[in-house]
Amino acid sequence: MLRRMLVFAAMAVVFGTAPPVGSVLADSGAIPMPEDRAADSYAIYSLLMPGAPFDSTGSLQNQRWAIADTTVSISDMNPAIPPEGQLKPPDDHAKRFLEASRDFEARKYQRIQLTDHFRLSNPYKLLNGSQVDELRQAKTAVNADSALQSKYADFPGVTFFSQVYFSSSHNAALVYMNNWCANLCQQGQWIYLEKHNGSWVRRSGIYEKMSGRSAALVLAALSVPRLPVDRAADSYAIYSLLLPRTPSDHISPRHIGRWAVSDTTINISDEPGRSAQWSAEGSARKRSGVQ
Repeated sequence: MLRRMLVFAAMAVVFGTAPPVGSVLADSGAIPMPEDRAADSYAIYSLLMPGAPFDSTGSLQNQRWAIADTTVSISDMNPAIPPEGQLKPPDDHAKRFLEASRDFEARKYQRIQLTDHFRLSNPYKLLNGSQVDELRQAKTAVNADSALQSKYADFPGVTFFSQVYFSSSHNAALVYMNNWCANLCQQGQWIYLEKHNGSWVRRSGIYEKMSGRSAALVLAALSVPRLPVDRAADSYAIYSLLLPRTPSDHISPRHIGRWAVSDTTINISDEPGRSAQWSAEGSARKRSGVQ
């Protein structure tokens, strides 16, 4: 489990964490929330709020949350990975997971219009596409005016949800969640939930916090080889070219600090949704990690 969490931390650098663009949501063609899905969907959304990294941004007592008022579709996700690309069906309820995954396949291009049915302990605001664009500008633009910054000062970022995809009996669900902020962005993730005794509980897809010492112990235990000498120069040239990668490269200069890069590469076993289309050389190396 610890290695898997390290892998996702590395993927935040590899893939980037770009959220759906507000202007896309503004012209989304969203449909109303189906009545037979509303109660469970809003219960799940409310359960997952605020999510990392917003749940560790200091005092939460007076914090306000911003939520995009339109769900994202597979076309908006970056990277566009289906739920089975990130999550493994649980051994005890694999059928429920696969049913929810089939529901995703049937509805993955739909967008749903959200309304004020969240039940949160903190105040929240639903933002339309134009307001999402304004918030992003207020948090990242060098030339953002003071009025715009003041307008969104109370919000640490904005949360994007997909619609909730259910099993046939509505006792299992999959949902995509992406918390965007200016400089501590969270990689979008799929979350699997099940309904137990009338209440929704998370089964997978939630990152756990891990101390730096624990991370170091795990990396030391991986026993990965060093980067081959004949590959080093070109490899580091490519890595350097790609950093810092969006959205970090859009951070305002006043927010710029230091970049963190995982010291161990990921291989095909670590990277979800990338199991095919390898060259002959890639196939020989796809299970090798290097430092």
